[in-house]
Amino acid sequence: MIKRGILATFVMTLVVFGGMLLAQENLKPEWFVSDFAGVMSPASKAALENELRAYQTKTSREIAVVTVPSLNGLEVDDFTQKLWGTWKVGDAKEDNGIIFLVAPTERKMRIQTGYGAEGLLPDITCKHILTDTVKPYFKQQKVDEGIRAGVTAIIVALEKEPDSKTAAPLRKNEEGAPSLVSVIVLG
Repeated sequence: MIKRGILATFVMTLVVFGGMLLAQENLKPEWFVSDFAGVMSPASKAALENELRAYQTKTSREIAVVTVPSLNGLEVDDFTQKLWGTWKVGDAKEDNGIIFLVAPTERKMRIQTGYGAEGLLPDITCKHILTDTVKPYFKQQKVDEGIRAGVTAIIVALEKEPDSKTAAPLRKNEEGAPSLVSVIVLG
């Protein structure tokens, strides 16, 4: 009798955990803006899509904005990391992509950066963007404005010169241009 209970618990855990992973892995990027939670207006989504497409063309940095209806029981960091691994955001050689994830139901958000963008967008900057820029809009139920303000703040941070004390060392890429390399792993 005890063995059946243990087996049933194990099977149920596999079903629930497998369902969470499957639901998250089934998310396919719609392009630069993937509003799976349906919290953005079509006009705002289209404008942001155009802005991010132009930014990617200009810089090779890809910023993916993702809203999800649920984190499926995962922590926001784990969910974003798994999404990062599945979607492969940014230029593979430069590893310079960024995911800005919003899970409105759980009231969680995260900015995940590739190693090539971490020198310009370190964890502390991401935290300030989320708490000081995005969160006040969300508290006022202005989700579109909060997402747009967050993206603007990300772009502003990426365009600044890195702080020599906290930035990763510069090295040359194959084309001879400097590229940032970071050794900090996001947790």
